[in-house]
Amino acid sequence: MREPVSRHEPCPAAASRIHGVDRAPADIACPEPRSGDSPLPGALAEIADAAGRETAIRLALEWGGRDVHFPKPNHLARHPEHPLAVMLAAEGTASVVAELLGGNKVYLPHARRACAVHLAAAGAPVAEIATRLGISRSAARRYMRRR
Repeated sequence: MREPVSRHEPCPAAASRIHGVDRAPADIACPEPRSGDSPLPGALAEIADAAGRETAIRLALEWGGRDVHFPKPNHLARHPEHPLAVMLAAEGTASVVAELLGGNKVYLPHARRACAVHLAAAGAPVAEIATRLGISRSAARRYMRRR
């Protein structure tokens, strides 16, 4: 029989979240990954290894399911207004991602399970998770149970 999985402890973003106020997915920080966290698919796994799981999840939430052209590091340095630079500026990981994937067009998978767990850990309600990820509420609850 499968042992029950414990829930993530609320992170600081969840503790300060005011009910009813929506935040962009990129603004929500999640706790450090545990050994039981689901692995990230495709290029997101490489990004997580190089720049951290938080960065990979943020990219999946923003651009999951699309082919994304990553700029070269020198272009990113000359254009700080680039969407990648702006999104990852707080973590300082834009240059790491540019070094890893710069000059390439890469498919970023949806990673819905990992994104659902990330949003739930940050305190997002099931309805919001389902809406942001384009899944049903029951699918969102299922993803969170299986983490």
